[in-house]
Amino acid sequence: SSSTSNHESNTDGVISTSQATGYLPWENDLQMMSQFMDRKDSLMKDHSKFIEEYPELHAILADYMQALLIHKPEDTYKFAREFFAPFSPILPPQPSHLSHSFK
Repeated sequence: SSSTSNHESNTDGVISTSQATGYLPWENDLQMMSQFMDRKDSLMKDHSKFIEEYPELHAILADYMQALLIHKPEDTYKFAREFFAPFSPILPPQPSHLSHSFK
C-alpha cells in the first residue's frame, strides 16, 4: 500500500526504511529504542563518573562559558583555542584570554 509519508509498512505491520530517503525510523523500533536508551544511560553514568573524578573540569568549563558570554567573540573556535591554550602541554604558551581587551 502507498502512503503520503516516507515510511512504508510491510505485511507484518513493521515500518521499513524509506527507499527515497534512506531514513530508518528507529524511534518506532522497540529493540532499537531499547538499545538507544541502554547506551544513553551507560554514557550518562560514565560521563557523570568522569566529572566526579575531575571536579576541576566543572570550574574550567564554567570559567570558559563566562568568558565566552562576556567577550561574545565572532570566532568562537579561535576564542576556545586561545582560552584553552595555557592548559595544553603540547602547544607553546600563548597569551591568556584575559589579556584581550573587552569590547
